[in-house]
Amino acid sequence: MSRSACWRQRGGAFSLALEFHSAGAGEYLRTGRSLSEETLDACRGAHAVLKGPVGDPQVRAPDGTEAGILGGVLRTGLDAYQHQAHPALPGGDLSLERGA
Repeated sequence: MSRSACWRQRGGAFSLALEFHSAGAGEYLRTGRSLSEETLDACRGAHAVLKGPVGDPQVRAPDGTEAGILGGVLRTGLDAYQHQAHPALPGGDLSLERGA
C-alpha cells in the first residue's frame, strides 16, 4: 500500500511519500516470517525507514524466542547498526524545544 501527501510549512512546500508494509508479529502469524523480501527491498530503496513497535510477547517461534521482532533482520538486511533514539532531556522531558 502506498500513500502520499503534501504539506505547506512557512512559505515552502515539501512532499512526503509514505509506504506502509506489513512486518512484525502480525506478519509472522500470517506468513511464518517477520519481514518479507519485498518489504526489505522497499526499506533498502527508501531514503528513510520509520519503524514502530512490532513485537508481541504471545507470538513465539518454535525455539521459544519472541517471533516478529525486527531488530536483527533490519540491522543485517540494511547493514545498519546504529540506533537513533529521541534524546531524553533533564527531568524526563522528551520535547526538543522549550515550551513544546
